[in-house]
Amino acid sequence: MIKHTKRLSRVSPGVSNAALVLFILWIPFLQSQEIPQALGQTTSHYEDVISPLLEKHCAGCHGPLKQKSEYRVDLVERLFKGGDSETIAITPGDLQKSYLIEKIFSQDEDDVMPPVKKPPLTLVEKKILEKWVSDGAHVPERIVKEQSKPIELKYIYKTVKRPDLPTIKSDWAQTPVDTFIVAKQLERNFLPSARAEEQTLIRRMYLVMTGLLPSPEAVKEFVEDTNPDAYNNLIEKILKSPHYGEKWGQHWLDVVRYADTTGFETNSYRPHSWNYRDYVIKSFNDDKPYNQFVKEQIVGDALKVPEATGFIVAGGNDTTKSQNKIVARKQHLDEIDDMITATGNAFMGMTIGCARCHDHKFDHISNKDYYAFSAFFSGVERGKKKKEKKPDPAVDKKQNDNTAKAKQKQRKTPTPILTKGGAIFPAGTPPQTHRLHRGDPDPKSKRELVSPDIFEVLNTPLKLNSNSSSLERRMALANWLGSEKNPFTARVIVNRLWHYHFGQGLVRTTNDFGDSGAFPTHSKLLDWLASELMENNWSLKHVHRLILKSATWQQNSTVNDDYYKIDQGNNYLWRWSPRRMDAEDIRDNILLCSDKLDKTPGGKGFMIYETHVKNVKVYKLLTTQNKEQWRRMVYMFKVRVVNTGTFDIFDRPSAGASCGNRPFTTTPLQALNLFNSDFVKQHSSFIVTRLSSQNTLGRKVKMAYDLILGRHPDAEEMSKAKEFINEFDTEQFVRVLLNSNEFITVP
Repeated sequence: MIKHTKRLSRVSPGVSNAALVLFILWIPFLQSQEIPQALGQTTSHYEDVISPLLEKHCAGCHGPLKQKSEYRVDLVERLFKGGDSETIAITPGDLQKSYLIEKIFSQDEDDVMPPVKKPPLTLVEKKILEKWVSDGAHVPERIVKEQSKPIELKYIYKTVKRPDLPTIKSDWAQTPVDTFIVAKQLERNFLPSARAEEQTLIRRMYLVMTGLLPSPEAVKEFVEDTNPDAYNNLIEKILKSPHYGEKWGQHWLDVVRYADTTGFETNSYRPHSWNYRDYVIKSFNDDKPYNQFVKEQIVGDALKVPEATGFIVAGGNDTTKSQNKIVARKQHLDEIDDMITATGNAFMGMTIGCARCHDHKFDHISNKDYYAFSAFFSGVERGKKKKEKKPDPAVDKKQNDNTAKAKQKQRKTPTPILTKGGAIFPAGTPPQTHRLHRGDPDPKSKRELVSPDIFEVLNTPLKLNSNSSSLERRMALANWLGSEKNPFTARVIVNRLWHYHFGQGLVRTTNDFGDSGAFPTHSKLLDWLASELMENNWSLKHVHRLILKSATWQQNSTVNDDYYKIDQGNNYLWRWSPRRMDAEDIRDNILLCSDKLDKTPGGKGFMIYETHVKNVKVYKLLTTQNKEQWRRMVYMFKVRVVNTGTFDIFDRPSAGASCGNRPFTTTPLQALNLFNSDFVKQHSSFIVTRLSSQNTLGRKVKMAYDLILGRHPDAEEMSKAKEFINEFDTEQFVRVLLNSNEFITVP
């Protein structure tokens, strides 16, 4: 036993004589207890004495809800193993090697457990724990077995299996998608809503799929089209539009935290970032197989699309490197962490970054898993385009191999410089990766060497070693992410598609499918859509068609009061949920209505700032915007940390992190800006100029309604509009329409 002479002598002044007498009398009782000599024998001592004692004094900070220092006393394995101090907490029969005993007897107020602010263990309780450890720290075998049972993994860790379609009777259901929706609705005796009017459907489809309003002519043509295939023809027309890629490309750019500057205090240009943005838009328009799209963003340098790897370095980074080696290393590790987190969020719907300093608090991602995953990106750096080194003839002459073929091969040796996308990949073996204790960048915190790999819980190791090249590592990761055996990729992307169609995903937490994320409202539909994606060459447009053709998507938005009381969030999809346009769409459609929208695609982004350098880059909003700034907002040069004026208040992401789900807020500033901003005033006057082509006030009002709201005014609206214009003016009337819910809402 450990000798506690000094400890007891320091404690004894505060202990009453009666307590000491009681303790001395109890010692023989403790020693007389029948404590088994081998782990696993049936006993109640652990359950009746030890476990309640630990529960009372320790579980508040080291239990199922909270695990300070990664230590947990309610699970036997964790109780014995210890926390992130990496010191064994309990060594059965050896008090000298049992950190828990040392902590509870400590006389240091900063070190003792429980902490001084918590109710302390009595001397008797300390001796009970000491004797239990000294006698072998026995735990009943059934408890050990119970806690050792394999954990039932959440669906997201399991390979997608195509579910059977529900068997239902419904005249309303038009597609397999509808059968899943109706089957859920029947659980609550809900009935779906009727189909929306054609005028609503075309406006909805244009806004959801392209972000732009249909022209009055397009609305008229569709509404009057009696062809039974008119709706399906509209779907195909829109899927062929180049504006489809711009709208859905913007969604993806949100997810990958895209911007054209580095952020932080310098916030300098990333001059080649726009290559990645154009790659994304083109990929959506071309309906590139999604698994190929994923692979190219990880290893595009080997697949002849180096601009695709702009994904890896799309996040912000601190370009002012510290002279302190440890701080500089932390900056580099932060960059790697950004790459890991973005990959996990975008493709896997997992919050991998939460395991940087400790095992993930909720998901089956260990601290070791985090560093194994980080090894895929070891040595990757952000950089600017550099000229490739020209071959040196003098060096060529010294080569033993005199064949022209060998010389040519030498000249073509891959360099670590990436000409597009902004990433620099190591040419040879990248730096080795070690697990870092508590994520500490100090070299002293290095622990075991890890090889690049995916999560251990998946039980499908990639079998790479620590000497594999950067290309080999990223290729293995890319192939795994694009595989049908991967349980994450297909589920996550079809959920994103559903989210952007309906305003909320089947899994509400689009970037987090883990245990802290939401469970699917329609899990079988999620897996069915994932199966459809993979079985149809990973075509996103195929999934769009399935959704757009469904009766679910075509419902009207009428509120049923009885249903609303039960399901305010419309989880059962008994109606269409209207929502506000995205910030970019509001701006683009104001430009469209004023006939000033420049639809030129691609290329370098336009600037809405004047810039100058005061040690760091300073961006100041232009006081007026002209035709150079009147392109779609997806092509705007996006600056981190800097306000873009009117449209930032409509919840446009800052690109500080992956954004899979934009919030939709309603604030007074939104209405004030949309009515009074210089941009809105300028383009309202342009709309007035368009209206001047009409020779009567009534026709001007009708044209304004057609352009802005996509419909004709009724008699009352016409009367009030004329009255308003006569009292004020046409420009203010236009601003009223642009500030209406009807204009900014996806109906």
